[in-house]
Amino acid sequence: MHSRFHSPTRRLQGIGLTVVCLFGGTAVGSAAPTWRASQTLSFSGGPGALSGDLVATGNGAAAVYARQVGGAMHLGFFRLGPDAQTLIDQVYDLSPWPCYQPAVAFDGAGFGVAVSGFTQAFFLRLSATGDVLAGPVQLPGLPSGAEAGRTAGFRVFWTGHRFAVFGLWLEREFPWQELGQGHFHTHLRYWLVDPTGAVEVQRTLRRLAPMTYPGVEGAERDYYDVAPLPDGFFVASYSESAAGPPLSVYYRRFDLAGNPTREEQPLFAAQTAQGPRLAWNGATVAATAVRIVSLPHPEAGNHLYRRCFAPDGTPRGPEVAYGSRLGFGPVVFWTGMRFMTAFCVLHDWDRLGYALILEPFDDTGSSLGPEGPLRDAQGRAVLGRMAFGVDLKFVGSGNVLYAKAQTSDAFAIQISPLWFTLVNDVLTPPPLRIFREGGEVALRWPGDAAPFGLESAVDPARGPWSAVESPPVFRLDHFELRQPAADTRFFRLQSLP
Repeated sequence: MHSRFHSPTRRLQGIGLTVVCLFGGTAVGSAAPTWRASQTLSFSGGPGALSGDLVATGNGAAAVYARQVGGAMHLGFFRLGPDAQTLIDQVYDLSPWPCYQPAVAFDGAGFGVAVSGFTQAFFLRLSATGDVLAGPVQLPGLPSGAEAGRTAGFRVFWTGHRFAVFGLWLEREFPWQELGQGHFHTHLRYWLVDPTGAVEVQRTLRRLAPMTYPGVEGAERDYYDVAPLPDGFFVASYSESAAGPPLSVYYRRFDLAGNPTREEQPLFAAQTAQGPRLAWNGATVAATAVRIVSLPHPEAGNHLYRRCFAPDGTPRGPEVAYGSRLGFGPVVFWTGMRFMTAFCVLHDWDRLGYALILEPFDDTGSSLGPEGPLRDAQGRAVLGRMAFGVDLKFVGSGNVLYAKAQTSDAFAIQISPLWFTLVNDVLTPPPLRIFREGGEVALRWPGDAAPFGLESAVDPARGPWSAVESPPVFRLDHFELRQPAADTRFFRLQSLP
């Protein structure tokens, strides 16, 4: 397959992708975090055009997006620093294939990327700086030619030795059916891919709910989610029961070869649901999903639930209801000291302002504090006049967490995925390393330490400690600051106010 890769030499004009950093509170159950800093990347589009994925790197974050260039959908790759600065902005032309709903995973040195070519699936591996190391290779096992269906909803995970790729193959209901209309049969596919792009395992894991072609909204991504386990995967999917109806969310465990290791069970014991989202903290899988009740039913609204599971899939308790009937787009994530649920809600009726609401909970699903909105530095809880709740995702487990939410300042006119960064409530200073290099002292500390500033003192016992005015340089995986090696001084990292 012929492919061309290039980096843009100029930035496109317009409002589009916003990056925001947040600074947290001081205790579990305290007020929701506030934005720390923000940045808007230089492109925009509709919900389908901006479908993408986000991964933490330990020193920032990286993202992939379907990005329109000259009328064609290309693959956009971004590397972000801990204060939301753009470090790398690359574009890859996958011609003759378009780019749709890409996903990304970080292997500690580079990135594995899976992407839909609409009717086919592809994998490529990128270096830490965005150079192509392998691929794109076509993932096998899908029909091609006139009878091909389409692909969507990809997710990628690094297992420690291989990349695990999940995606949907949508089989057309009738052979003469066009790809842009009609009904499809949805199949959950799995590939195990080595870093060179060689496919070692390919399997169909499950037939999911029948679906109508969703257009550009990217609804396919709500059909399933995956939590990586040490010995395989916890997979939750929206489908009919293996024994027949009802249509709801069911979960199952699989090993790395795609073999089931636990009998399928409903995610919730007493509720039907859809739109599953999962999180894993090393000991517990947390899940959330929504039950939608339509008017004129007296309980009409979006009912949000969460539930926690042991690694073997045993429930740790019953499902727990949370949020309000106006909430939508619920997700769950692990912060490094607690689970959190997050969802969008209409917060300001007068201005039609939408906000993100967050609530902490433990590994049984029990709340650890009241829910609260995400606020900016001025205390405002409004994200925009329209928050679609699509593409909401939180990643990372250290002091700094990264997230994105799709929002808009006007009704479906301009769509802007909003990037922001959270900081855990309890901050642990990272290690500070000091080197003597010639006539200078080089100070270095990890790149995921955005909420900390460097201070110095002549006498560490008596002080005073004062902020080092020279700004550090960010070098992809660490901060660095050089000082003249003239006098004896002591340095420390102190959390910023």
